[in-house]
Amino acid sequence: MRLAILAPTAGAAFRNESAQGQGGAERQLVELGRALAARGHTVDIILDRDESAPAEHGGCRLWPVYPRRGLPLLKLLHPKGSTLFGFLRARGSDVLLQRGAAELTGLGWLAARMVGIRFVYAVASDSDLEAGHELLPHPQDRVLYRVGLAGADHLVVQTPGQQRALQRAFGRVGTVIRSYPEAEPGDGLGSPTGTAVLWGGNLRPVKRPEWLLSLAISLPQQQFVVFGGAARGHERYARGIQAALRALPNVDYLGALAPAALPAVYRRCRVLLITSEREGFPNTLLAAWQHGLDVVASVDPDGLLAGAALGLTAATLSGLRERLSESLHAGPEPLADRRRRAQDYLRAEHSPARLTAEWEAILHNISKMRGDARTAGAALRRGNRPLL
Repeated sequence: MRLAILAPTAGAAFRNESAQGQGGAERQLVELGRALAARGHTVDIILDRDESAPAEHGGCRLWPVYPRRGLPLLKLLHPKGSTLFGFLRARGSDVLLQRGAAELTGLGWLAARMVGIRFVYAVASDSDLEAGHELLPHPQDRVLYRVGLAGADHLVVQTPGQQRALQRAFGRVGTVIRSYPEAEPGDGLGSPTGTAVLWGGNLRPVKRPEWLLSLAISLPQQQFVVFGGAARGHERYARGIQAALRALPNVDYLGALAPAALPAVYRRCRVLLITSEREGFPNTLLAAWQHGLDVVASVDPDGLLAGAALGLTAATLSGLRERLSESLHAGPEPLADRRRRAQDYLRAEHSPARLTAEWEAILHNISKMRGDARTAGAALRRGNRPLL
């Protein structure tokens, strides 16, 4: 199978480098691409044209060909759409995969349709499934995203909750495939020795770093460790947050970090703090469980934290402050119980071998349907009505 992954902003993640705005969606594509390449599949990663020269990393071929710039609106047809169409045709791709709500969703679907191959979309955040709350900068991006979502040949979600939301909002059925952990569940797990509170993520409004600042100010004796850079389009907002973080004596702000640097950061900490308004299934949550950290969060994917007693949750800032204090002052037994349950959950639901097999089955099955897609693509190029 020849898989193309449309991920213009994922170059640094594939090279294990730090970069502003790198998030969980990019890191999940890294894990998937490498896993499928290890299984003998050809994996092409379509990156921004501004990236370095094409190279192979982790078995994946990186292609910096996707243009970021162009005339307003017209750039969707050329150079963006035309470049993507030309790449897929030249590489003989069988399937195109894209993750996270974006204009890329619609452009990816259209290019795949015209070439005559299948398009798979993977949900990255709960906001992808909430009309009007998609994290998109322009109205045309929302239109393109919804067109691509409606036309996608297969949809993948992270949780049963997202599966239900997809059905309610768009009347479509998605396949649940859990997120990849940073390492094999069970590797390097143990009781944490650090004492700090950890916060990690892109600095953007949906992550509510203002709540982090408020909690750090209200707990001046507690050390906080923070990592993450500015999300694209939120640079001005991030600069204000960064200045405020650096001004607090009990906050160690580390900026954007390469994946290889994160294990040492987790070892410094005792609790992971999540202040987001919305999430999908945060990578930091999986990493915290792997490293034995307790979790205090404003979001609860599929009710796991509360329902399965894997962490502490609160929807308000005051409630989050109470839960954080509860975690920091908890005795060894409740922490050990939550740690054990979290690690059991990881082993049961987030085995990389199992996740790769699930992805491989979907992509292989859908690639076999390529003939029908080629017929639709030929009709679309002739100007006929698309065969939806």
